[in-house]
Amino acid sequence: MLAQQTIASLPRRRRWLSLSVASLATLLVTADTGQLSIALPVIIGEFNADLTLASWIALGYALITASLYLPCGRLSDLVGIGKVFSAGFLLYAASALAAGWSQSAEQLILFRALQAAGSALIMANNFALVTALFPPEERGRAMGISGGTVSALGYTLGPVLGGLLTYAFGWRSNLYLSAMLAFVGLAVARYLLPPERFKGSSVRKEPFDFPGAITFALSISLLLLALATAQKGSWRSPSRRR
Repeated sequence: MLAQQTIASLPRRRRWLSLSVASLATLLVTADTGQLSIALPVIIGEFNADLTLASWIALGYALITASLYLPCGRLSDLVGIGKVFSAGFLLYAASALAAGWSQSAEQLILFRALQAAGSALIMANNFALVTALFPPEERGRAMGISGGTVSALGYTLGPVLGGLLTYAFGWRSNLYLSAMLAFVGLAVARYLLPPERFKGSSVRKEPFDFPGAITFALSISLLLLALATAQKGSWRSPSRRR
């Protein structure tokens, strides 16, 4: 009911302007991974880190993001998509700045993990936001733009942009750019999203499932960790022993 009232009360032009929030979020998150992947050799050289430690820069980000998607989606049902979106942009921006100021590989891994939490808060609600803002006849086109076109653009531009920024200004500039875009996203979200999007559901709310969230996060993290580190193990070693 709330979503229908929001759609009906929003002018068509305002709805499509609001789509820029979801599009910017998609571009920010999809481009970020490619940017830092290109800069990884430079980061390893600056911190004198080995490949195992450096791999956690990407692996930690993936683990945190995957494990928090479902809990963040449920959180938006309780407090409102707009609030979760804004919190995600703020956490993403602050942690990106902190990651840019990192003085060791361990610090960078920690702040990238926090940045991943911000990414989960943003992306877990991206399609939900589009669904809430657009009527069924416009929803497919809006999702195609924010989730398809912009996503492909982000994955394509990420490595190119990362290489240019790393070569011209150093690897830290990638994180500073991400922080700047996240602050822009926060301002745009607060300005464009209708007030109803900052409220939780009016129906009776089930309590947040903390045991379920912890179990899911632990399970998906262990699964991804096993897949990522299996190449270093020796699963078949017992059969080879004499």
